[in-house]
Amino acid sequence: MSRSFPKVAILSVLLALSFSSCSTRKPLIGVTPGYSSSSDDGNVGYVYNGTARLLGTYIETVIRAGGVPVILPAVKDSASCAEILSRLDGVMISGGEDVNPAYYGEDIIENARVGVNAQRDTVDMLIARTALAMKKPIFAICRGFQLLNVAMGGSLYQDLPTQMPDNVGHSQREPGNVGTHKINIRKGSTLRKIMGTDTLWVNSYHHQGVKDLAKGVKVTATTDDGLIEGYEGKNIYAVQFHPEKAVDLGNMTLLPYVEDFVSKCR
Repeated sequence: MSRSFPKVAILSVLLALSFSSCSTRKPLIGVTPGYSSSSDDGNVGYVYNGTARLLGTYIETVIRAGGVPVILPAVKDSASCAEILSRLDGVMISGGEDVNPAYYGEDIIENARVGVNAQRDTVDMLIARTALAMKKPIFAICRGFQLLNVAMGGSLYQDLPTQMPDNVGHSQREPGNVGTHKINIRKGSTLRKIMGTDTLWVNSYHHQGVKDLAKGVKVTATTDDGLIEGYEGKNIYAVQFHPEKAVDLGNMTLLPYVEDFVSKCR
């Protein structure tokens, strides 16, 4: 003999299953890729005119940290960008080319080794500013660290060898699982809390750096030459070094910091 259940009871079960599914769903993390032009003349000034590329190191690290990576498309209007980001739980701004100094009101200085990608600057700046406005958790790495600072009103050293010739050396040839210079981690920072130490050896692959730090964030790490290597704000994790390169080569030292970001995205 069949037995029927009240519609209210069935609805309650479905709602319970739905909430359970939501509570266990892994966060969706949008990752900014690089963009290469498809034109023969190398012009990268046209959004939608090239190919998106993302190193698997970022994908692997997001997965290991407990998130689901989503490669972000090249969009040039704020409405489309906001619609895409509304479906995501967090954003990772990846490494890559230099940020055009025009974004912080400067011309390229003489003899500086500055190489920009106009298409990527357009897309990444829109994504960064939209994510900030939407208060999405952000993890910024290397170029992303620099671009996010500029998006919030800060500035950069265009070329460290030119502007800080006595620096500790920020462009290593060693593999990404090898730390080549020390950072000093500030007390009270999330980075210090997660890493459990006041110093750390990190990898380094950059020739630009944060000069004037944007308002609303605080320094979390510096090198012995005084260069900012990390900053944080509400929902912001930003590092000049590359956790994903280390993780990909089996060095999990920095993974807990990415895991904390993914946890924030929940």
